[in-house]
Amino acid sequence: MRITFIVFALAVVVSASSTGDQITYSVVSLTGGKHSMSVVVDNVPYPLSQSPKVPILYTGTAPKAAKGYSYAINAGTNGTRVEPFSRKQTSESTPNETFGRQWNTFPLSKVEPILPPLPAINRVESPLHIDGEIPTIYLSGNQTALDNMHTNSMEDISVSFSHVLLNSPHDVQSFSDIEIGLSGHSSRLFEKVSYNLKLKKKAKNHLYGYRRLKLRALATDQSYIREIIGYDVMKSVGIASTEYSYVRVILNDKPLGLFGFLEAYQNPWIQNEFANGDINYKQGILYQGKYRTTESLLAGVISDLSYYPNITNYALGAYNIKANPANSIGDYRPLMEFTKFIKDAPTTTPDAVQIWQSNLDVESFLRCIALEILVGYSDGYLTMSNNYYLYYETKAKRYIYLPSDLDLIMGSGFVSTISMTTGNYSDFPGFHLRPLTNKLMQVPTFKARLEELIVKVTKELFNLKTLDKRIDDVVRMITEDVAWDQALPRMGKKFIPGSNSDSRVPKLTSPTIDAETQKDLYSKGSYSLSFKDAVNGPTGHIASPGVKEFIKWQSENTMNFWRNTTGKGV
Repeated sequence: MRITFIVFALAVVVSASSTGDQITYSVVSLTGGKHSMSVVVDNVPYPLSQSPKVPILYTGTAPKAAKGYSYAINAGTNGTRVEPFSRKQTSESTPNETFGRQWNTFPLSKVEPILPPLPAINRVESPLHIDGEIPTIYLSGNQTALDNMHTNSMEDISVSFSHVLLNSPHDVQSFSDIEIGLSGHSSRLFEKVSYNLKLKKKAKNHLYGYRRLKLRALATDQSYIREIIGYDVMKSVGIASTEYSYVRVILNDKPLGLFGFLEAYQNPWIQNEFANGDINYKQGILYQGKYRTTESLLAGVISDLSYYPNITNYALGAYNIKANPANSIGDYRPLMEFTKFIKDAPTTTPDAVQIWQSNLDVESFLRCIALEILVGYSDGYLTMSNNYYLYYETKAKRYIYLPSDLDLIMGSGFVSTISMTTGNYSDFPGFHLRPLTNKLMQVPTFKARLEELIVKVTKELFNLKTLDKRIDDVVRMITEDVAWDQALPRMGKKFIPGSNSDSRVPKLTSPTIDAETQKDLYSKGSYSLSFKDAVNGPTGHIASPGVKEFIKWQSENTMNFWRNTTGKGV
């Protein structure tokens, strides 16, 4: 069985390969099905040839344009479709452009850092995520195996393929062995599903230094921007995490749509994040908090970092070992010891801060908790004891806290938006339930630091004055792709509004879940919001306020609370 995995990076323009007045034109088709393509130069069409290795890439030579050029899709009896705009003339060969998109690199405003990166971070430079670009990933393989994977979406089926190609305007790389599988848990029940991609270890050159990647379907987010803005905010406050960008995805002859693209917290991500890609870095163990499984639920175990004297409780599925320590096989004893430390750690002794800091990078946790509260993370540590990692960083010899999976933020989720936006951080659902937060807040130094972070991040970052232009730029960049995505047929199961569960998926039960909000999240109305309304609001949905709507509520209520609490401006 064979798969081709191709990424078209769009930022770098190839050197001119002109011969006289001739240059090379290259365009990616997102259409699927059998067709030919041409470039229309000064109203004269010139045929392009389909790449034998890259079926969605069409190239050919034609004269330099005196006025402009465009691309056309020739679909036989279905007629010819020409781009409704003219591209600017160029004297050099084009990069791999995309049919129907007027830009190759979109100018985006930046979200500037407000805090320095955590000391443990030493991230390798990589072109995996280029701001303002949307590459195209092309996957080809045995359609029967892929259909079986989509049909049996609740089963952990990985489809193995034998060949991977990376194509960009400046580079073509070939890889052997890739696996694709469905990602997530309840998200597998949606029509548009997410995927995990894994390049095998023996690949000589991983994809820009990474071999485990995620394709996020954005299935619960009609705004398409919650995650990218969430990761912008995390990067601004110097948290260790994946980076994030968009990709277009084509599977065999079928366009799948617009996806989020990010790295998985597995090798070689660890060495890339903490050791500048050093392959000799001696990594520590990486634990994942997964909320719970059916087995752990029966034992009353969730991944909230409670201490259990029986080590078998840690291996029931609420926690997972995502990466082993260097040169050994990890187990759950270090995690058990860390939860015991949380239970017994001092809070009022003169050496309490020092003892805590020797076991945990407390700043990493406090920055993440400040963001969980401000961005309204309805599926994180506070609300659900979910979607986080603990990494034992071997240089500092202590744990560092990592957040993950930011799909259910900024009002999207099953936790009451009202309870998340009171402005008082201690009102946030789950804040007093989690052992680590509870214990740290008994240390005056850490409590004061969390409060300082909440005010600083709100004033300098999480407000519309700071984020509005970035949001508007990203929206303009993806508008055409959102329309394309929304018109496509889906590979997953037919989603039935109001039915958000499956007998094989553990039911979500938590004191932080609001029944009405959960019902609204999966209602037909939430999934019929327009792109514009989902971004700006008002939406009229308690589980799906507009992104800007949520940011306005949260920032204003937070600042009002601190003004009223302190009796002075902040």
